[in-house]
Amino acid sequence: MKMTSTQLCFSAWLLLTLVAVNQAQGIPVTYTYVGSTYTSTNAPNEPGFTLSDFVFATITLDSDTWGTEVNHPPGSFGLINSGPWQVGTDAFHVTTDLAGTIIAWNLSGAIPGLDISTQSNLDGSGYDNIFGDRPTQGREQYAASVIYAGGSRIAGGSWTMMSVPDESSSLLLFCLALIPTLCVLRARTRRTAARIS
Repeated sequence: MKMTSTQLCFSAWLLLTLVAVNQAQGIPVTYTYVGSTYTSTNAPNEPGFTLSDFVFATITLDSDTWGTEVNHPPGSFGLINSGPWQVGTDAFHVTTDLAGTIIAWNLSGAIPGLDISTQSNLDGSGYDNIFGDRPTQGREQYAASVIYAGGSRIAGGSWTMMSVPDESSSLLLFCLALIPTLCVLRARTRRTAARIS
């Protein structure tokens, strides 16, 4: 059985569409956060707790989660730093808008004797802090923090998207939607040309 050009065109379109839809799923996106320097500390000379230290965080989210509020979604990953100290995220709660901008978050992590966390509400209020007795081997509790009042930081203004998703899959899907229309127009043009001649 011989396929007509319209059937062949439709078959090619269907195959390409299935491939494109499969590839158009979310991709991992990496973000970084740099907090303000601490404004209070009880260990001004201890690295990670000084008034020149701050929270630095890196997280990875799947772009499929954009426009939602997620709690430690599959494929997510995070690290939080302050000076020489680094912890993985134990608590991971992030809200993004549809463009992938992080607009609210609550991240925290711990190692024995040390906790680091950062939190922001939709109005920009929140805090960054580090506390624990690990630097003194349990002899003394150290703490440093900065507190943000509502409106003191722009929601999402603290995060930088380090890897931006490739939008070519959206363009590919748009082009694939045009193929059936072009096939129909081609078939009509051929039929019209055949009738004229």
